[in-house]
Amino acid sequence: DTVFGRFGIFTCFDILFYDPAVTLVKDFHVDTIVFPTAWMNVLPHLSAIQFHSAWAMGMGVNFLASNIHHPSNRMTGSGIYAPDSPQEFHYDMKTKKGKLLLSKLDSYP
Repeated sequence: DTVFGRFGIFTCFDILFYDPAVTLVKDFHVDTIVFPTAWMNVLPHLSAIQFHSAWAMGMGVNFLASNIHHPSNRMTGSGIYAPDSPQEFHYDMKTKKGKLLLSKLDSYP
């Protein structure tokens, strides 16, 4: 718990399961998820930006995804997502450069 929301964390593949991902939001009323991951983009359904943005919208939470940046393994796609839209994201399959993302989000979305 913080003065600007209730945070929860789960890692990588956990997002595909009801527990812990959905449980944090539904049962513990978490409104912001911190999500470290080594997400491998597998088109068409498991592309990081689209999947993470859709999860934030579907669950009605802020979602802070920090993906490893390893383009040769199709691991790229970090972002800051709000329930209404992606706020900021980085998806670069051509270079090995990462990027610091900053964005304003509503507390208690």
